[in-house]
Parts: sequence; structure tokens; C-alpha cells
Amino acid sequence: MFFLVLPAVLMFLLAGILSHAVNRTLDDRAQRLAKTSLAVSGAAALSGLMIAIMTPSLMHNRRFSNSSVCAANLKGIVQSMNVYGNDNADAYPLVQYAPYALDTTHPRGNAASTTVGDVYRRYYGPDRLQAGNVQAALWILVLRGDVSPKSFICKDDPFAERYASVTNAADAYYDNFQKSRQISYSLSYPWAADGTVGAWWKASIDASLPMMSDMAPLQGTGRPAVNVTAKPLDQAANSRNHKRDGQNVAFGDNHVEFTRLPNCGQDNDNIFTISADPGTGPSQYGIPAGTAAPQLTAKAPPFDVVMLPARNETTGEY
Repeated sequence: MFFLVLPAVLMFLLAGILSHAVNRTLDDRAQRLAKTSLAVSGAAALSGLMIAIMTPSLMHNRRFSNSSVCAANLKGIVQSMNVYGNDNADAYPLVQYAPYALDTTHPRGNAASTTVGDVYRRYYGPDRLQAGNVQAALWILVLRGDVSPKSFICKDDPFAERYASVTNAADAYYDNFQKSRQISYSLSYPWAADGTVGAWWKASIDASLPMMSDMAPLQGTGRPAVNVTAKPLDQAANSRNHKRDGQNVAFGDNHVEFTRLPNCGQDNDNIFTISADPGTGPSQYGIPAGTAAPQLTAKAPPFDVVMLPARNETTGEY
């Protein structure tokens, strides 16, 4: 407003004063110049005012566009998960379970395999590479060539960095994302408390079952502080990917919704919390997700799902 409008308004006022003065003279040239200066300064002031008015709308449209790209990313990833399931008896991609993992969410990508097949062997063999790590399940889609590492970055993610590399300089394959800031999305924790694969983690084509979402926020972090257990829920419970306006959530049938609050799961389940009593099923209010393995027990729907990783919104790390 100051740089676009105020100088033009001052020039318009000055041109008006000068025009009034020269109109009393017989100097036609001065009168024409005064009229021209009035027109130019008036148009400049009006244009600046219009730009100032339209800027918030343009920014909103840009955010809407970024949200649409983000939704397309999630749709493509879940669609690839379902394609994988069609090729593997409805099973979604997954690495080995880690029964006593204290940190199931921090990616530690290592490049130690010369072939993709060797990465798989080390996932499922005695090495148990990436056991218990949720992002490694998604990295399998990258290794297969089904999803590009770029698709895991949301343009509205305030902490996102350059996308992950599939191989290092020596052409050795990584077995996971290399850094926390190379992925902007969380996925439904895939294991039940007894170490078996959760009944929700399969190609069920269930339109009510959330499978992925914008990055889940870690309780108590960020400014204002994340509060995923507020009663009633409000914006403080939302992902920070879209300035707390809400989150894109991808469901089992590949459709994506932008939800204003995280209680979008089955039976109003809060996808960023775990039910205080896992045996009772979904809950709108529960225990915030952290880094330790959640204890999920449901064998049939409705399911209490929880999105991981949950990001520290102060540091940007898991």
C-alpha cells in the first residue's frame, strides 16, 4: 500500500493543484501536461489499490493450488499401494516388525546394496534392515519405480527440503528416505500390538478408512502449540502443511478429502491420536501419537488408525 498507492495519490493531489493553477493562464501546453499528469497519477493510484486488494486473494488461490497438488500426490501414492496389493494378495508394502522399537518413525536411509533385489533381501532376511520403520514401507514403492521421491514433498510443507535420492554417487541403492524433511506425509501405522500386520493395512478399497495424510503434528510442539486432544477439536489439532487450515487425507479407495479437523476416520476417529482403550475401537479424543510403537488391537472395522510419523513442529524433525 505504501509503495504502490501513497506516492501515486500524492502525485495525483499535486497534479490537481498544478492543473487548477495553470487553468487560470493561457498556456495551452501546460494545461495539456497537467491533464495528462492527473490521468497518469490517478490510473497509477487506482492500479496500486487494486493490486493491494487482490493480493490476499491471489495468495489464497496459490495455497489452494498447492493443496490440490498435495492431494494429487497422496492419491497417486495410495493408488500405487493398491496396485502393489493387487500383485501381492492384497498386502500393502511393508518391512519387518520391530517388537521393542522405541523410534519407529525416523528415516535412516543407508546405501549399501547394488541392486533393488538385494535391498529386499536385506529387508526380509536376517539383516532386518529398517525393521519397524513406517516410512520404509513407502520407500518400497520408490524402489519399484511406482512413485517418484518428488511425490512425497508437499509445496505447503514449511520444513520440506529437496526430495530423497534413490541411489548415491556410487549407484548403490538407499533403503529408505535419508532425512526427515524429505517426506511431507504420514501413513497409518501398519502393525497390530501382537506384531502381526494390521487388518486395516491391505487393499480393501474401503472409502471410510484413512491410509495416509498430510504430516501429523506432534503434541505440544510449535507455536501456537499443537493440541490434538482439545475438546472440542479446533485448528490447533491440524497438520501444519497447509497453515493449519486442515489436512488432505487419502482413503482406502484412492479418494482424497481435505478435512477441516482430524476426526475423519471410522466412527469419528481422530487420526492423530490412539484410543485410550484400544479394545473399544476408534475415539475422537485419545492419546497423542509419539515415536513409540502404538498398541493397536482391532481385528475388524471400525479401526482405530493413527498417522505416523508425528513431526516436532518446533524443530521440523521426528
